Amino acid sequence: MSISASLASPACPSDILMDRQLLKACTKGDFSLCNHLILANPDILLSTTPHSNNCLHIAAMLGHEEFAKEVWSRAPSLFSGTNIDGETPLIAALMVANLSLASDIITAASRYMQHDDLEEGRPLNRMLLKVDRRGESALHHAMRNGFENLALQLLDIEPQLSEQVKNTGESAMYMAARRGYSRVVKRLLEIPFSAVSGPGDESALHGATKFKHAESEVKSKKYSFRVVKLRTL
Repeated sequence: MSISASLASPACPSDILMDRQLLKACTKGDFSLCNHLILANPDILLSTTPHSNNCLHIAAMLGHEEFAKEVWSRAPSLFSGTNIDGETPLIAALMVANLSLASDIITAASRYMQHDDLEEGRPLNRMLLKVDRRGESALHHAMRNGFENLALQLLDIEPQLSEQVKNTGESAMYMAARRGYSRVVKRLLEIPFSAVSGPGDESALHGATKFKHAESEVKSKKYSFRVVKLRTL
């Protein structure tokens, strides 16, 4: 979804519709424009646009890093918010290839979302496992942009990201192998439950053959036990 459409087009209304002054502050990245609103009503930061974008989504879309930091320090629950397309603020940052802000979001979310829920687990992990309407997680978006180190960081925090498959049938393993991200392939091979599917009847091994340097990693002796699985798909 384009930024202009996601900010302006009407869709499903949220419980608390974002104040015009707050929306102006978000789009300009000027926290001083909304400070008085927050002082009067701190919950205003939980409001959303008609497309369910919260303040942190908008800051991520537009690259307002300092504004984003002011927002999440006051309302860390916004990290887990999803818009009408299922995108979290982290995914929104990755969709515009903002590595700096995406990294800051992960660092801050790790600090603010450490507590465990007995029934649902850690809020941080639940947030990272959310997928957008295309079935893509933060890991898929990180790899599409070539952010290998970020992809590795995400897998270290939440290995279950390796199981998620996009609506097109592409697994993280397939994406990494096809793009020649050998370090990500190695890390995924270390996770026993990593998905290996690709679009149609393809598998990660098919993807690897398109990039010989990645194929050599997949076929390496150290990880030969996984190649058997790849060849049977």
